[in-house]
Amino acid sequence: MTQFTRRSRRLTPGALMTPEQFFLVARLIRSSEPAREAARLVLVDGLAPSVAARQAGVSPQSVSNATGRIKRAHAAILQAYQERT
Repeated sequence: MTQFTRRSRRLTPGALMTPEQFFLVARLIRSSEPAREAARLVLVDGLAPSVAARQAGVSPQSVSNATGRIKRAHAAILQAYQERT
């Protein structure tokens, strides 16, 4: 498993999840490149989807689809744990 620094476990400004959270969820849902990279740019680095699409070389629709899948999976995991407490 990838080791993350303590700093990478905190959200950067504009980010919705940490790198650790992102890579775990992306692996669990079997997200593939290059859309995964674009989604990481949006969800972890806080870039605009249009900028992420250009940087990753994918369509804006691919970015939207990938970020949506990862966000839904992340929310479902969080919800499952909240229901236990």
